Amino acid sequence: MQILFRNRGTGSGYFLDQPTAPGSYSILLTMPATDTCNAVRMEKSFEISFLPAPSVAYGFDGTVGNNDFFTTDIRVVAPKGYEIATELDGTYKESVDYDAVERGIFLRRISDGAKTAAISVSESLKKDKERPKLSSLITDENGKSLSTMGDYYANELHLSIEDENLILVRVNNMLMQVDDALAELILETNGGEEMYTIYAEDAAGNGFTLSVHLFAAWMKTGVMPAGMKVILKKGTAYKLEEGQWTRSGDTTVYNGGGEFYVDNDTECTFDKVN
Repeated sequence: MQILFRNRGTGSGYFLDQPTAPGSYSILLTMPATDTCNAVRMEKSFEISFLPAPSVAYGFDGTVGNNDFFTTDIRVVAPKGYEIATELDGTYKESVDYDAVERGIFLRRISDGAKTAAISVSESLKKDKERPKLSSLITDENGKSLSTMGDYYANELHLSIEDENLILVRVNNMLMQVDDALAELILETNGGEEMYTIYAEDAAGNGFTLSVHLFAAWMKTGVMPAGMKVILKKGTAYKLEEGQWTRSGDTTVYNGGGEFYVDNDTECTFDKVN
């Protein structure tokens, strides 16, 4: 007896290997005549169908943040009793990467290996794994940047914070303006020193807090600049260059060249007389 198969959907000829892919087929059995039996030829049509998809065909796994954003990679997970793949003849396993799903998913029943046709994954999920980023960051004359932290000397510091989903930036608990996923900040010393706490957050809830201790550039050496408003702190040593100086609101002439202290925190401007 000879057994042959034919794919009725393609109109191709007969072949020996038993088909496994879904489709419409015929099976042909032939047996030659013998001394006691006539020749036999019989053909029968049959169908191979995809396994129907279960009512709940998949789920999602990952960490969910704010506003329905995932803050980790997303996995598409097969239901119990099935394995999942991104191609009909691909590798079936417990879950696949959501970003790898292009033409839907395919399920294989573990008990008998039966497979479904492509199942559309219609959900458009939002993912944001990254915190807002600092950019346009200036450095001091020694190339020191905010990434090293510590004391930072500059009269003002320009920086920007970027994130495609940026929604919130605060400086010392004051809300800053965010335009087109960007916040541009200028931190000033006002002639003295300032402590800034910066907080940024995106729509997914990813955020960071940054503390900046900013000193006016002249405070690196402690030598007072002429004609510039400065803020002096009690208990800190300051210097004036050699020569004679006057202080705003005070007719006294001071000699420079040595250190001096103030009794109370004060704001003033020194001008050189000669």
